[in-house]
Amino acid sequence: MPRRVRTNRLQRNHNRNRPNRCRCLFFICVAALVILFMPEVYREWKRSQQLDYEEMEREFKIYVYKDRDLDKHYLLPRQITRNALKVDMFFKNLKESRFYTEDDDEAHLFLIPIETHRMQGESFEKMASLVQDHVEGLISRYKYWNRTQGADHFFVNCHEIGVIATKGLPLLEKAIQVVCASRNALEFMPHKDIVLPAEELQPNMVNDINRFGDFCSCNVAPFHAACITEAILEGCVPVVSLSNHDVPFSDTLDWTKFSAIVSSKKDYFTATGIEGENFTKLHDNLKKVQKHFKWNSPPVKFDAFHMIMYKLWMRTHY
Repeated sequence: MPRRVRTNRLQRNHNRNRPNRCRCLFFICVAALVILFMPEVYREWKRSQQLDYEEMEREFKIYVYKDRDLDKHYLLPRQITRNALKVDMFFKNLKESRFYTEDDDEAHLFLIPIETHRMQGESFEKMASLVQDHVEGLISRYKYWNRTQGADHFFVNCHEIGVIATKGLPLLEKAIQVVCASRNALEFMPHKDIVLPAEELQPNMVNDINRFGDFCSCNVAPFHAACITEAILEGCVPVVSLSNHDVPFSDTLDWTKFSAIVSSKKDYFTATGIEGENFTKLHDNLKKVQKHFKWNSPPVKFDAFHMIMYKLWMRTHY
């Protein structure tokens, strides 16, 4: 082969491959910049990139069962107030959001509306029986449950009635529980169940937050998640134990970047010894995550409601 022809062919091959090389270099540089400048308070970059937040906002749909046989047992407030439980705000936010759908064919998850905290009855056992009959009736009448035996279903529970009710419903074991505290779950499973970040502590809970200097500890188990949320919204660096299931978004946010971590509850009242530049960094990161614990009506991007939506979206991709 003449040398000139062979040289021209090599040059053409080189030119043909150049766009692919440039494209690869471009994506490598973008990925490097994303990793370099990504806020350090967030965990699991690979999963976050795969389960893109924007994709979730575009595509995620939730269908709510329309059968409301329990309506006559509910005490419905005229409007959602600042003192309303966050489960009410969750339902309200869902109806106001783009995630809500009335087309069951496009739904990724199905919500069983069990608003046990607003029920009235003779006893917890009686109310639990009503809930059980209600759920079993929905399962028998609708087709959705049989697709995954309830794994693509979820319910919200922030009341002891719900725990009593679900104890008699082994059918709900696979369903996702969205709870205000792990004590509200039948058996809390961190890989499946989700803690709802509550706020607005009730008057009888004022002693839950123990403040010392710029740090706040929350050592009262029943209201641990609500206490942590209140501390964060007040700009007080929380003192937490990551072994506690009631730490919201522990698989999404890196709590070591904006809170003081202790090994056990007995250390909650001890001095942290964090000061100067280290404290400033914690507090700066705390201000970055405050928006994730705030409830809004209507909901806004990256707030508490959207964080719950994102966690539910992640559950559909396991």
